[in-house]
Amino acid sequence: MSANFSQGVGGLKILFVHNAKTRFVQMDLDILQSTHNVVELAFAPSPHYFATLAREIKACDVIYGWWVSAHLLPAVLLAKRFGKKIIIAGGDYDVIYKINHGWLRDKGRYWLGHLLFRLIDAFVVFSEYSLAKTLEHKHIRPSKVSVIPIGFRDIAKKSSRVKRPMILTVGTVWRTELYRKGLEMFARVSREMPDVEFILAGRWMDDAIEFLRQINDANIKYTGFVPDTTLWQMMSEAKVYTQLSSHEGFGCALAEAMLFECVPVVTERGAIPEVVGEEGIYVPFQDVPRTVQAIRAVLAQDGTVGSRARQRILARFPFEKRRNELLELVDNIATG
Repeated sequence: MSANFSQGVGGLKILFVHNAKTRFVQMDLDILQSTHNVVELAFAPSPHYFATLAREIKACDVIYGWWVSAHLLPAVLLAKRFGKKIIIAGGDYDVIYKINHGWLRDKGRYWLGHLLFRLIDAFVVFSEYSLAKTLEHKHIRPSKVSVIPIGFRDIAKKSSRVKRPMILTVGTVWRTELYRKGLEMFARVSREMPDVEFILAGRWMDDAIEFLRQINDANIKYTGFVPDTTLWQMMSEAKVYTQLSSHEGFGCALAEAMLFECVPVVTERGAIPEVVGEEGIYVPFQDVPRTVQAIRAVLAQDGTVGSRARQRILARFPFEKRRNELLELVDNIATG
């Protein structure tokens, strides 16, 4: 176990702790590395990891991590011991303790949250919805919470975006996500539209893929994991992107699809309206006929709605906005 050190142009020494380098975790790492000296440490429980963690915490100015979760507990406890400042980024997952993960796991997350939120110096959420859910808890001080939306580079700038009647959604295929992310719903909708191509892109984690195939395995393609370049090609071709979730902390894939001028057909749940605004069609959660009707309506439209969807993401969620606000917050916490 070794830490990755990145020499910035100066500034603070930051220990960046994570348990998975997702796209938005990588985004924050890139932002902090652009200005500060960053040591990246991926959680991997072992004696060597904990020795490295303790050494780097002693040497750093600020600890920055993603998700109020068990992998950050050792870092937070050590940081408090050595008097270091702690910033955690997260969202609705960290403050909604009933997400169909099972009673024991949800209860554990509840008590872990009670402990960690009392110890950290700042909690960064990426939507007003996540802020509202966070402030429902009396043990979380409002002054510790900041909203800094996810930012997006224009990954679709050079795309030709030749659209065809294809419907796309992205999600990890496992039992706990089928209902919450609307993946079961996506399969049911596809069964009612046999003349249209549907694609569900996302890693298969358990036997949930077999459950979906029992619903429909004809005009729907289950890709499994695909690299970004392949996903972006799908987005450049798809006319419709669906996000049929029961709740959503933001919707990164949704925003990226909008950059490629996909028209959103979405539920009015969680932070989805913050992302989509008026540039999509809202459908009731778990309503197959209304969702089919909405998709048919989009397929009959010209390309102006997709163009407006793209402009909304560029205007409201630019990468530079997150970069500037995150760097300002880190500097304020470090010097406060």
